[in-house]
Amino acid sequence: MSTPEPLHRRRSPRRAGAEVNWNDDLNQYSDLLERVATDDLRRPLMTAHLDRLLDRVHGPTSVLDLHVEGPGVEGHTTDVGPLATFLKALDEVVKNVTKSIGRIGRLSSSLRVTPALGSVRLIVEPPDAAVAAGALATKRAEHVEAMGLNRLVTLMNLAQDGEDPTSVDLSAAMHDLSPAARDALARFAKVTREATYELRGSWTDARSGERSVRLSLPAAGRLERAAGDAVRTVDHETIAGTVDGWEWSSSTVRFAPHVGRSFRANVPEQLASEVAHLVSSPDLEVEGRFAVVTTYKRGSNQPGRKGYSLEAINELPPSQTGS
Repeated sequence: MSTPEPLHRRRSPRRAGAEVNWNDDLNQYSDLLERVATDDLRRPLMTAHLDRLLDRVHGPTSVLDLHVEGPGVEGHTTDVGPLATFLKALDEVVKNVTKSIGRIGRLSSSLRVTPALGSVRLIVEPPDAAVAAGALATKRAEHVEAMGLNRLVTLMNLAQDGEDPTSVDLSAAMHDLSPAARDALARFAKVTREATYELRGSWTDARSGERSVRLSLPAAGRLERAAGDAVRTVDHETIAGTVDGWEWSSSTVRFAPHVGRSFRANVPEQLASEVAHLVSSPDLEVEGRFAVVTTYKRGSNQPGRKGYSLEAINELPPSQTGS
């Protein structure tokens, strides 16, 4: 009986003690798989191995693992009507938030939802990014809706955050959203609250790994109210100081200015990795540019408290730090 051909043989054996180069392994394996016929019985196993190599090199695909709990759920079941309304609101909020932060004119939402074992558990994923027919990806290409899901997770966690009882951080985190996106956020929160759903789970993406997510009924109310507030003034300030703390789950940084009290600021997705790196050097002098957001309740001319959203941050040279 002949020995079956191995699925993968490296072009050259790895020396004992040599550092693993997963990117080389990924490229070599992808080249190999391109030469395997589509009807080859080994191909499904090989494709699964390629996916594992992609995770190793580029990080995991974006996925929201959401448990739906609360009074609206009994055991492992919930009524179809409220669940359908909730899923429709979830789809609309992700679509509109994605359009707003991505500055996209039109977007046909195509979120994928997979039921899973648990209370009422939903696996929510953006669709796969388009890949040419027959092509094998060696890079993690993700659909733009991952941006919208990531922002929604941040806003849910901010609404849940006990350090923001007046919702100033929450309001600052959505100041750049379009009216349509804010309306969709308010509706999503309202539908969740009216269905008496409480949400918990985890969000995983290649940039930040895994972080928990939670939205209780009181937090859904805060999210609904904050999304309904009207932003009237956005000023911009450049402030020197130090980074005094960082929280991945709510994407907020605590900033200690040279003059005045410390404050929290929302950090947009594109600055999160940079801020997380700066936290490792707490005495490092930096200069941040912030959007200072003053919100007004609908129907009121009385300004509320100010919230901050980071727009840019730079390390100050020694000549400007007094050293």
